[in-house]
Amino acid sequence: MSNKFTVIGYTPFPSDMLRYDSCYPADSESADEMFASYHDEEDHRTEPYKVHLIGNGPTVDRWKSFLWKVV
Repeated sequence: MSNKFTVIGYTPFPSDMLRYDSCYPADSESADEMFASYHDEEDHRTEPYKVHLIGNGPTVDRWKSFLWKVV
């Protein structure tokens, strides 16, 4: 069963979480946000990266360990 969930963070997207939670970006905007998190030259973002995902469901504590929050 697939679940939709959203994660937010200010650091580069933890790509290993795609494998860990068996998930993938829900839309092209989310994929763009993931890419931007790796290549953004802005050091002090005022808005977090926001990525919508589809998968088995989030492992909240593991996301938290990467400084990303499940919302």
